[in-house]
Amino acid sequence: MAELTIERYSGAALQRFIPAVAALRIEVFRAFPYLYAGSEAYEAEYLQTYVDSPGAVVVIARDGKQVVGASTGLPLAAECEAFRRPFDAAGYPVDNIFYCAESVLLPSYRGQGIGVAFFDQRIAHARDIGAFDWLTFCAVQRPEDHPLRPADYQPLDSFWQKRGFTQAEGLTTEFSWQDIDQAEETAKLMQFWMRKMPAGDTLRMTIRSVQIATAQYDIGYFESFEAYRQKVIRWVEEARENGAQLLVFPEYACMELTSLFAEPLRQNISDQLVAYQDLHDDFCQLYAELAVQHQVYIQPGTFPVADEAGTGYLNRAYLFGPQGEIGYQDKQIMTRFEDEHWQISPGNTLKVFDLPFAKVGINICFDSEFPLLARQQVEAGAELILVPSCTDTMAGYYRVQTGCRARALENQCYVVQAATLGEAEWSPAVDENHGAAAVYTPIDRGFPDDGILSIGPVDEPQWVYAELDFDRLAAVRKDGQVLNHRDWDKQLLKKFIV
Repeated sequence: MAELTIERYSGAALQRFIPAVAALRIEVFRAFPYLYAGSEAYEAEYLQTYVDSPGAVVVIARDGKQVVGASTGLPLAAECEAFRRPFDAAGYPVDNIFYCAESVLLPSYRGQGIGVAFFDQRIAHARDIGAFDWLTFCAVQRPEDHPLRPADYQPLDSFWQKRGFTQAEGLTTEFSWQDIDQAEETAKLMQFWMRKMPAGDTLRMTIRSVQIATAQYDIGYFESFEAYRQKVIRWVEEARENGAQLLVFPEYACMELTSLFAEPLRQNISDQLVAYQDLHDDFCQLYAELAVQHQVYIQPGTFPVADEAGTGYLNRAYLFGPQGEIGYQDKQIMTRFEDEHWQISPGNTLKVFDLPFAKVGINICFDSEFPLLARQQVEAGAELILVPSCTDTMAGYYRVQTGCRARALENQCYVVQAATLGEAEWSPAVDENHGAAAVYTPIDRGFPDDGILSIGPVDEPQWVYAELDFDRLAAVRKDGQVLNHRDWDKQLLKKFIV
């Protein structure tokens, strides 16, 4: 991926992009639910409206020079009669409504915050050109049993709801086009969605945000790997349905696979590490496929991996994305159980992963309690630290939580904790699990007073969701009430007095 840019164009400045946007619309809208059999001639004529119409805008996403996405908008008063009529009939003044027409984005670029940025940019444009009270768009309605509906189709309702839109009851219209499986145009039912114009300080204006889901994950028992696969699929699908773009599972969540072993092996925590190597490739393939399928980033907790010398094991946290495996981070500092009973070895390298929305580091559970680890990642550019954790007591959970909150405070960064839950008497490694997932922030302007953006109820399996805004993070690092991130080195200059 080259440098990704998102910019607004209006009037004559838009003209040079018309062919690329036309081709993109034809390609993307061909898929369900639009099934649009478009033509270059119609698209050129349609898009010329945005060049000629005062107040219109097209937001264009480019990867280098390639146009990979586009989003359109204009005052509703400038739209055709079919789109104005329902609002006139319902008594809405159309002059006070901005119409967010369409968004198209290549599948490989989804799940990276670009759709959020498309809305932000159009809202910013609407604010720049006039005093609009409302935003609206409409979406085609297709029957559940439509023959071309893919089995894995996921509607965008939850994404729109997270942007503040709700279905406008009674506001519908009809619009005609030719479907890919039809010989001529037919009328389609279109449902309008609306929201009030948001206050100015709610806009990000960039793609530097991400919807995150962090797991309070219950350890389960399985008769087969396929049963485990189905559980993971359900968890990922639920998070995706709720708009998550980055999913975090807890440390050693994979240890529920011990249930697949015969009873003697379940109780032998050393020998089962050998057996886990036979499950490694299937584990990685499962999460890689889900990341690609749903176009999301997944940190699937950790997996015990044999080291290169074949003499020990590492506690490894993989990271998968829309293109497959991105990399991994090994745990750096072992707990007494890992060191004295399990013979898990520490890793020797810290990494930072450069994702489209931010640079990300991983501190595996106990690692979060050692400030210099996260600090090195932050100094390498990390703005988000993921902490997959596994704690068998509430004291252990609070210890990791305290480390996470301290790392967020001193580095003015986001820290996200995931937790294992439940009892597994058949597994000495994860026989008891307590905790909660959470998202921690700096304690500064624009963030919660207690530094907790989102937290789940203790010991209740579920996802915990939050939206991370990295421009807001950059703002407090630059001009916050305090400057912990900048002032870190000042503590190193103090003299010790006896």
